[in-house]
Amino acid sequence: MSRRVLACLALAITVVAGCTTTPAPTPEPPGVPRIVACVGIPEGPCNAIVLQVQALLPAGRGRPARVEVVRASCDGPPCAPGDVAGQATAEWVDGANPVVVRFTGPPAAPAFDVVEDAAWTGLSNPTSERVGGGVAVPFTLGHCGLLHVVDFDASFWVVAGQLDPDAPEVLNAVQGQMRLVAPDQAQFLSAGKLVATLVRWPGPKHFWLCD
Repeated sequence: MSRRVLACLALAITVVAGCTTTPAPTPEPPGVPRIVACVGIPEGPCNAIVLQVQALLPAGRGRPARVEVVRASCDGPPCAPGDVAGQATAEWVDGANPVVVRFTGPPAAPAFDVVEDAAWTGLSNPTSERVGGGVAVPFTLGHCGLLHVVDFDASFWVVAGQLDPDAPEVLNAVQGQMRLVAPDQAQFLSAGKLVATLVRWPGPKHFWLCD
Protein backbone atom coordinates (compact mmCIF):
# COMPACT_ATOMS: atom_id res chain seq x y z
CA MET A 1 0.00 0.00 0.00
CA SER A 2 1.41 3.42 -0.97
CA ARG A 3 2.34 6.12 1.51
CA ARG A 4 -0.34 8.35 -0.04
CA VAL A 5 -3.09 5.78 0.61
CA LEU A 6 -1.90 5.27 4.21
CA ALA A 7 -1.94 9.02 4.80
CA CYS A 8 -5.50 9.28 3.50
CA LEU A 9 -6.64 6.45 5.77
CA ALA A 10 -5.01 8.10 8.79
CA LEU A 11 -6.74 11.38 7.95
CA ALA A 12 -10.12 9.67 7.65
CA ILE A 13 -9.69 7.95 11.03
CA THR A 14 -8.75 11.26 12.66
CA VAL A 15 -11.82 13.02 11.25
CA VAL A 16 -14.19 10.25 12.37
CA ALA A 17 -12.65 10.15 15.86
CA GLY A 18 -12.95 13.90 16.15
CA CYS A 19 -16.67 13.73 15.35
CA THR A 20 -17.43 11.10 17.99
CA THR A 21 -19.60 12.57 20.75
CA THR A 22 -18.83 11.96 24.43
CA PRO A 23 -21.71 10.16 26.15
CA ALA A 24 -23.62 12.28 28.67
CA PRO A 25 -22.96 11.33 32.31
CA THR A 26 -25.49 8.94 33.78
CA PRO A 27 -27.90 10.83 36.05
CA GLU A 28 -27.65 10.03 39.75
CA PRO A 29 -30.24 7.34 40.50
CA PRO A 30 -33.05 8.35 42.83
CA GLY A 31 -32.53 7.37 46.43
CA VAL A 32 -32.83 8.53 49.98
CA PRO A 33 -30.19 10.88 51.45
CA ARG A 34 -27.36 9.56 53.58
CA ILE A 35 -29.11 10.76 56.73
CA VAL A 36 -32.83 10.12 57.26
CA ALA A 37 -34.66 10.53 60.57
CA CYS A 38 -38.08 8.90 60.98
CA VAL A 39 -40.00 10.14 64.01
CA GLY A 40 -43.12 8.06 64.58
CA ILE A 41 -43.19 6.62 61.05
CA PRO A 42 -41.82 3.16 60.11
CA GLU A 43 -38.80 3.02 57.82
CA GLY A 44 -40.64 1.90 54.66
CA PRO A 45 -43.37 4.58 54.64
CA CYS A 46 -40.83 7.14 55.84
CA ASN A 47 -38.48 6.47 52.91
CA ALA A 48 -41.43 6.58 50.50
CA ILE A 49 -42.27 10.07 51.75
CA VAL A 50 -38.61 11.15 51.54
CA LEU A 51 -38.36 10.12 47.87
CA GLN A 52 -41.51 12.08 47.02
CA VAL A 53 -40.43 15.14 48.99
CA GLN A 54 -37.16 15.28 47.04
CA ALA A 55 -39.13 15.74 43.82
CA LEU A 56 -40.69 18.92 45.28
CA LEU A 57 -37.41 20.58 46.28
CA PRO A 58 -35.98 23.57 44.39
CA ALA A 59 -34.32 22.69 41.11
CA GLY A 60 -30.55 22.79 41.20
CA ARG A 61 -30.19 22.15 44.92
CA GLY A 62 -29.38 18.48 44.47
CA ARG A 63 -30.13 15.69 46.89
CA PRO A 64 -30.30 17.01 50.46
CA ALA A 65 -27.80 15.86 53.06
CA ARG A 66 -30.60 14.94 55.45
CA VAL A 67 -34.38 14.66 55.58
CA GLU A 68 -36.24 14.50 58.89
CA VAL A 69 -39.81 13.12 58.77
CA VAL A 70 -41.97 13.76 61.84
CA ARG A 71 -45.45 12.33 62.25
CA ALA A 72 -48.26 14.62 63.45
CA SER A 73 -52.00 14.46 64.01
CA CYS A 74 -54.33 14.99 61.08
CA ASP A 75 -56.10 18.36 61.12
CA GLY A 76 -59.70 18.03 62.22
CA PRO A 77 -60.89 14.39 62.27
CA PRO A 78 -58.46 11.53 62.94
CA CYS A 79 -56.40 10.23 60.03
CA ALA A 80 -58.10 7.63 57.85
CA PRO A 81 -56.82 4.07 58.27
CA GLY A 82 -53.41 3.78 56.63
CA ASP A 83 -52.98 7.55 56.24
CA VAL A 84 -50.23 9.59 57.87
CA ALA A 85 -49.73 13.29 58.50
CA GLY A 86 -46.71 15.31 59.47
CA GLN A 87 -43.88 17.32 58.03
CA ALA A 88 -40.55 16.63 56.36
CA THR A 89 -37.55 18.94 56.64
CA ALA A 90 -34.83 18.78 53.99
CA GLU A 91 -31.39 20.15 54.89
CA TRP A 92 -28.24 20.82 52.90
CA VAL A 93 -24.72 21.75 53.99
CA ASP A 94 -24.42 24.75 51.64
CA GLY A 95 -25.67 27.32 54.15
CA ALA A 96 -29.06 27.92 52.52
CA ASN A 97 -32.27 27.59 54.53
CA PRO A 98 -33.82 24.13 54.88
CA VAL A 99 -37.13 23.38 53.17
CA VAL A 100 -40.20 22.21 55.10
CA VAL A 101 -42.98 20.19 53.44
CA ARG A 102 -46.21 19.13 55.16
CA PHE A 103 -47.94 15.93 54.07
CA THR A 104 -51.26 14.15 54.63
CA GLY A 105 -52.59 10.91 53.19
CA PRO A 106 -51.36 7.43 52.28
CA PRO A 107 -47.54 7.20 52.44
CA ALA A 108 -47.37 6.03 48.81
CA ALA A 109 -49.13 9.16 47.53
CA PRO A 110 -49.85 11.82 50.17
CA ALA A 111 -50.82 15.40 49.47
CA PHE A 112 -47.91 17.82 49.95
CA ASP A 113 -47.72 21.48 50.89
CA VAL A 114 -44.42 23.37 50.88
CA VAL A 115 -44.23 25.69 53.90
CA GLU A 116 -43.21 29.12 52.63
CA ASP A 117 -42.99 30.88 56.01
CA ALA A 118 -40.82 28.45 57.99
CA ALA A 119 -38.68 30.42 60.47
CA TRP A 120 -35.00 29.66 61.09
CA THR A 121 -32.37 31.01 63.45
CA GLY A 122 -29.73 31.57 60.79
CA LEU A 123 -26.46 29.65 60.68
CA SER A 124 -25.00 28.79 64.09
CA ASN A 125 -21.60 27.37 64.96
CA PRO A 126 -20.96 24.72 67.62
CA THR A 127 -19.22 25.80 70.84
CA SER A 128 -18.66 22.49 72.67
CA GLU A 129 -15.26 20.99 73.50
CA ARG A 130 -13.84 17.75 72.13
CA VAL A 131 -14.41 14.56 74.12
CA GLY A 132 -12.89 11.09 74.14
CA GLY A 133 -14.44 8.25 72.17
CA GLY A 134 -16.25 5.30 73.72
CA VAL A 135 -16.91 6.88 77.11
CA ALA A 136 -20.41 8.05 78.04
CA VAL A 137 -20.26 11.60 79.36
CA PRO A 138 -23.03 13.60 81.11
CA PHE A 139 -25.07 15.62 78.63
CA THR A 140 -28.25 17.67 79.06
CA LEU A 141 -30.43 18.32 76.04
CA GLY A 142 -31.63 21.83 75.33
CA HIS A 143 -35.21 22.82 76.10
CA CYS A 144 -36.37 21.66 72.65
CA GLY A 145 -34.78 18.23 72.88
CA LEU A 146 -33.12 15.97 70.32
CA LEU A 147 -34.82 17.63 67.35
CA HIS A 148 -33.15 20.95 68.07
CA VAL A 149 -29.62 21.96 69.08
CA VAL A 150 -27.36 19.06 70.06
CA ASP A 151 -23.86 20.53 70.46
CA PHE A 152 -21.33 17.84 71.39
CA ASP A 153 -17.67 17.08 70.65
CA ALA A 154 -17.16 20.42 68.86
CA SER A 155 -19.96 19.68 66.36
CA PHE A 156 -23.70 19.73 65.94
CA TRP A 157 -25.40 16.34 65.79
CA VAL A 158 -28.64 15.24 64.12
CA VAL A 159 -30.87 12.24 64.77
CA ALA A 160 -30.65 9.40 62.25
CA GLY A 161 -32.92 6.37 61.95
CA GLN A 162 -35.99 5.66 64.05
CA LEU A 163 -37.06 7.81 67.00
CA ASP A 164 -40.02 7.29 69.33
CA PRO A 165 -42.17 10.46 69.09
CA ASP A 166 -43.49 9.93 72.63
CA ALA A 167 -40.05 9.85 74.23
CA PRO A 168 -39.64 12.94 76.45
CA GLU A 169 -36.17 13.50 74.99
CA VAL A 170 -37.61 14.36 71.57
CA LEU A 171 -38.79 17.86 72.47
CA ASN A 172 -37.70 18.44 76.07
CA ALA A 173 -34.65 19.22 78.16
CA VAL A 174 -33.56 15.88 79.60
CA GLN A 175 -30.44 14.89 81.47
CA GLY A 176 -28.61 11.89 80.05
CA GLN A 177 -25.34 10.83 78.51
CA MET A 178 -23.69 11.14 75.11
CA ARG A 179 -21.30 8.50 73.87
CA LEU A 180 -19.07 8.84 70.83
CA VAL A 181 -19.12 5.39 69.18
CA ALA A 182 -17.41 6.34 65.89
CA PRO A 183 -15.81 9.52 64.54
CA ASP A 184 -19.14 10.63 63.05
CA GLN A 185 -21.64 8.68 65.14
CA ALA A 186 -22.87 9.15 68.70
CA GLN A 187 -25.59 7.82 70.98
CA PHE A 188 -27.80 9.60 73.49
CA LEU A 189 -28.70 7.54 76.55
CA SER A 190 -31.21 8.35 79.28
CA ALA A 191 -31.40 6.30 82.49
CA GLY A 192 -29.00 3.83 80.86
CA LYS A 193 -31.32 3.28 77.89
CA LEU A 194 -30.34 4.07 74.30
CA VAL A 195 -32.75 6.75 73.07
CA ALA A 196 -31.29 7.88 69.75
CA THR A 197 -28.42 7.47 67.32
CA LEU A 198 -26.99 10.73 66.02
CA VAL A 199 -24.72 11.67 63.11
CA ARG A 200 -22.18 14.50 63.11
CA TRP A 201 -23.25 17.51 61.05
CA PRO A 202 -20.40 19.00 58.97
CA GLY A 203 -20.05 22.64 59.99
CA PRO A 204 -22.56 25.37 60.87
CA LYS A 205 -26.27 24.64 60.90
CA HIS A 206 -29.73 26.20 60.79
CA PHE A 207 -32.26 25.51 63.56
CA TRP A 208 -36.00 26.09 63.68
CA LEU A 209 -37.12 28.83 66.05
CA CYS A 210 -37.97 27.20 69.38
CA ASP A 211 -39.89 29.14 72.02
